[in-house]
Formats: sequence, structure tokens, C-alpha cells
Amino acid sequence: MKKLRYVLLFLIVLIVGGYFYLIQDFSKTSSLIIYNGTIITMENQADKPEAIFVKDGVIQMVGSKADVMQLKESNTEMIDLQGKTLMPGFIDPHTHPLVSALLIDMVDVSGFTHKSPEEVWAHLAKEVRKFEPGTWVFCRGLDPILTKNLASPHISKLDSIAPNNPLFIFAQTLHNYWANSLAFKAVGVTAQTKDPSKTSFYEKDAQGKLTGMIVEQAAMTAFKTRIFEEIGQKKLIKNLAMVMDNYAKAGNTTIVTTGLTTFKKNIIKLCEHFSSEKPTLFGQGLATLNIFPDRKPAVRHFVYVRHDAQHLLPDSPQNGDDFFKIVGVKYWYDGSPLAGSMYMRKPYFMSRLTRESIRINSGHRGKYLIRPTQMVKIIENLQKKGWQIATHAHGDQAIDDVLWAYETANKKATVKEFRHRLEHCMLLNEQNLKRMNTLNMTPSFHINFIYYYGDALKNDILGIERANRILKANTAFKNQVNPSLHADQPMYDSDPFSLMATAVNRKTKEGEAIGPQEMITVWQALQTMTINAAWQVKMENKIGSIKKGKYGDFVVLDQNPLKVDKASLRNIKILRTIVHGNTVFQK
Repeated sequence: MKKLRYVLLFLIVLIVGGYFYLIQDFSKTSSLIIYNGTIITMENQADKPEAIFVKDGVIQMVGSKADVMQLKESNTEMIDLQGKTLMPGFIDPHTHPLVSALLIDMVDVSGFTHKSPEEVWAHLAKEVRKFEPGTWVFCRGLDPILTKNLASPHISKLDSIAPNNPLFIFAQTLHNYWANSLAFKAVGVTAQTKDPSKTSFYEKDAQGKLTGMIVEQAAMTAFKTRIFEEIGQKKLIKNLAMVMDNYAKAGNTTIVTTGLTTFKKNIIKLCEHFSSEKPTLFGQGLATLNIFPDRKPAVRHFVYVRHDAQHLLPDSPQNGDDFFKIVGVKYWYDGSPLAGSMYMRKPYFMSRLTRESIRINSGHRGKYLIRPTQMVKIIENLQKKGWQIATHAHGDQAIDDVLWAYETANKKATVKEFRHRLEHCMLLNEQNLKRMNTLNMTPSFHINFIYYYGDALKNDILGIERANRILKANTAFKNQVNPSLHADQPMYDSDPFSLMATAVNRKTKEGEAIGPQEMITVWQALQTMTINAAWQVKMENKIGSIKKGKYGDFVVLDQNPLKVDKASLRNIKILRTIVHGNTVFQK
């Protein structure tokens, strides 16, 4: 009996010791003073504080250097700005870190890298030869706009390039995809396979044969599982760690995944492991086994799960913490203007690009992915459970429909407290902005469509008149709907100053003005990436500005964005990123 007690005592000590060993975390900054530079608080443009004191990740004082220095402790970390600029950390309000991790190692066939169709196909053929026969080849970024005169590839062309390998290509928009015959065969899709819907399908020619093109996300589902399997867990985790670091390098202290591309709870656990305030036993256990990486300071992360992965929702919106939390559900109501799937009131402009590369017919104006009446039921059901909704809506008809759905749902139960969101908002007009104001909804603008695709939108896709009234950021501010800006990474890299430069200057990369009446000020642009984005995820009382009681999330810049020529905003460099008082990136 005595021996048994010793054994039990030993087991208890072992369990307790193991528990405390597992919940050990990275070393955190106890207190921090930042001084000797320009401090932009984003509370008031006239604010000119000299220093900040942060204790246990929370701002305790914003004021004069003399007052702040009186709070210095023996172990306080001192950051001398040396004349540089400090402001609240940026918030990326719409991004896709998991998709970024999947694509990061794929063969690059993008228009950012390749300027002619010949260059694209020569590069792909060269890369395919590096793979063993039978091995999958994945590619990213095919773009018939940035790569001039690039036609949608036929399955026969893809078969000739990769006769011995399954080949799968992501469009830059992530709304269209292409596969060769071996890839279709590997996932069991044939010409007889039923299309998921009229708006998401495996394109077929007049003889009913597969052309190789896959339209919209539902039809891509057959390939998704295989992509995850081929990339593998180890590489995915390594890539995701790299992606999270890159957000911090860009000056982001918070990211918002708007539609997490997974059906697996373990991916949620992985994201939680990266960002949560405290370690979990599950995460630390896997880190001990070298499956998850060791924890370190990281950006905050808020997540909208996909509409088809609602089993990942926790029991309540009151989950997680202020570092990692699931906040709602993402729906897609229409597609992309670059894929011909944006849903508009009037048809697309017909040009060689829309006919031969995007492959749409005269009179085409896109189509909804969800019926308006179905959208009403979605809103009602999710609101009963307390969840916020982010809805992808590019076209003016799509936006009309979605707002009608919210107005209809609002007749039964108010939608205002949820701060529902519209994503991308290419053709959001002032009338609909006023409707959004009434519903307490906000837009997040996919603003770099102007910079990268403005010329094509104007000359080939929308026509001059419509192109000059896209992405109405200035009108949104006038109607007080707290707009944010996003890059939709991996479509474009998460680069706050690139987004703000486009919103402020409204010029394409070729220098042509698109809707100059919708230019916003630099101060407003900074708001879109800080306090406005915080408001959209109900965190404006904790992040998004520099104020006593808020979290110590900052970015150090080499120049003051309020002082530089607005044409030079893209040249501002990130020197340091701080989350909760802890440095997550330093140049």
C-alpha cells in the first residue's frame, strides 16, 4: 500500500511538472518606453506626444518625455526612435494566410514575373521537366491581364507541356483554375461529372469535352483535398510560419482571415498556436514533438470560417482571446471582374480580352452564387447564434441583392449590432453606401485593382464610365461607413503602403488616373488600415490607435507618411513591428 502511494505521488509530480513544462512560453517584455521621434496616435491629427510607456503589453501613458521617463523600471526596454516615426500597427482586414502558405512554393506563372505568353509557357515547360513523372505540378498566378495577350490555355496545351505529370494552375484571381488530363483523372473528374452549380463548373466545349478550365471555388473542391495531401503537413506548417512572419515584416500587427481555407480543426489549432496570448497544451505538446514550431511573438489573428466549414465554429462568438479568435463566417455572393463572374446590372464591355482571355459572350453580366432569398435565411440563422458575416460582393447587382437581404432580415431582428461587412466592393455606389450606413455595415475595398488592373478595367472590362466610379473610398468616408482597404493576399502581397498609395493617388502602375474624385487624404488612408479596420472586428477599444488602456501594438517607419509627398508613400519602409509590447520584426 505504501509503495502504491509513492507511485501515485510520483505520477502526480510527473503530471504537474509536465504540465508546467508544456505551458512555458517565450520571454515577454515586461515594460517598454518609446521616445525621441514622431508619434502618430490616430486619435487626433493634432496630437504630438513625445513618449509612450507600455506595461505588460498595455499602454499606460502617452505624453511628455519627462512624465513617461518617471515610470521607467529597472528592466524597462528603451526604444530610441532616433527621429523616426511611430504609429499604431497596421491591420490587414482581409487576407488568406493559409492559401498564401499553400501557394508560396508553387511554380510562378504570374504576370508580375512573366510579361509575355511565350515566357509563361517556356518557364512552365522548363519547371515541369524538374519533376519526376507522376508527380503533381502546382502553379500560381496565371493572369491574362498582366501578361498581355495570354489566352486561357486549352487542356491539349497543358497535356503537351506536362504529358507525364498531373498539372494544376491557380489564376491570379483565385476564381478560375486549369488542369490537364492527368490531373482530372487523378481526382476522378470526367466530362460526365456533374457540375456543382450553374456558376461553378468544369468548362466543356461544344462536343461536351473538358477544356481544362475550372470556374469558381465549388468546382475546385475536388482538387483541394489532393493539393493539401501533395503539399503535406510539414511543408504547410513551415510555409505558414513564414507567411505569418511576412505579415509582421509588412508592418501588420493584426490580420483578419476572411474565409479560412480548411475543413480541419487542427488547422485552427495551428493558427491558435501561432497567435494566442497563452500556449495551449495541445499546441505545446505538438511543438515538443517538433510538429508545430516553437511559439514566439506574432501578429494577432481573427478568423472568419468559410460558409462550407461552419463545423469549425466554436459554441459562441465569445471564444479565444484578443490575440486569436473566430469572429464569423465568410460567404461569396459573386466572383471576380477578372474572371467574368462579377455580378453586374449591365453587361461586361466586350473586347478581345473579355472574348478570348476571360471567355465571356456579349450580354454577359455575371451571376449570383447564392439566391437572394437564401441569403436572407443565412443572415437570420447566423445572427441567432451571434455571428458576424463577411460577404464577398464585387458587382453593383450583387451589392444590391446582398443589401436587400440584410434589409429583409432587419425587419425581423436588427442587424446593426453585428457590424456585417461587404468585401471588395468594386461597384459600390453612393445609394448603397447610404443603405449600409443605415444597417451599420462597412465595406473593405480591394483598392489595388486600380493600380494593377485599372487600364484593363477601363479599356477592356468595364468601359471608361464605369471604371471611373469604382471603389468609392472618398464617398464611403463622406457617408461615414468606416471603410478599410485590403490586398486579398495572396492575390497581392499584404503591403499597407501600397494600398494607401493607391487610395490616395488613384493611379494605375502606368500612371493613368482612375476616378480621381474618389481620392482620399493620407490621414483617411491611415485610418482605413488602423482604427477603421479595428472597428470592423469590434476591437476599436483595444487596438487601432495609440491611447492609454489600449494594447501596445506599433510600427516604426523610416518616414512620416503625413509629411512625405503622397506620390512617395510606396517608398516608406517598415523598420520595426511591435505586438503587445513585444518586437515581432526588426529590420
